[in-house]
Order: sequence, then structure tokens, then C-alpha cells
Amino acid sequence: MTDIGARLREQGIRLTSTAPGRHYATCPQCSAKRKGSHRSAKVLGVTIDHNDANWGCNHCGWTGSINLLRGNGATDRAISSLTTMLTNTASCSFKNAAVPASGFGSGVPTAKAIG
Repeated sequence: MTDIGARLREQGIRLTSTAPGRHYATCPQCSAKRKGSHRSAKVLGVTIDHNDANWGCNHCGWTGSINLLRGNGATDRAISSLTTMLTNTASCSFKNAAVPASGFGSGVPTAKAIG
């Protein structure tokens, strides 16, 4: 079975320790694109339990998770890739989402580019 550290390294996440708990690292998605001293800022929070890890970047919003009990990790990579794609391209907002007295909303979801 692959250890949690190896699975995090597959995602580009480099930690000094893989002990259970909360850790911080540079983000493989955005840190290299940042200016000067900000490149080394540890903006990626990683929480490790015994069989899984969850992470989220406080700068670009990239999130993901891995679980050692779910097999080969293909699902994790697909979810992480999809999350990255959605985070980097668009967000969903609702217009006129108030619920009228009839109980049905007239809100229509619209995509808004992030940029």
C-alpha cells in the first residue's frame, strides 16, 4: 500500500512531516506564479488523518483529498483535477434567488468567469 506522503507528492504537495495533524506548505497550483517572497508563503493547509488527507489553498482556492482505503487513487486524481478546473475557470451564482410566496424560486443559475 502506498503511504500518505507518496500520494501527496503525486499531487505536488511537499511536506516536512506526514504525521497526523495540520500542516502547511507552498501550493503546487499557484505558488510558482506568485511574486518574489510570496512564492515561499505556506498557503496550502493540509490535514492528515491515519488513512486520508485533505487540503485547501488559502490563496487560489485549490482543494482536494486522498484516501488510502479507496484503492489506486484514480478517483482522487479525477476529483482533484475537476476541482482545480472548476476553481480556475468559473463560479456559479444565482440571480433573483428569492423564494416567492408560491414556494418556487425563479432563480436561474448563471456562470461568471473568474479573472
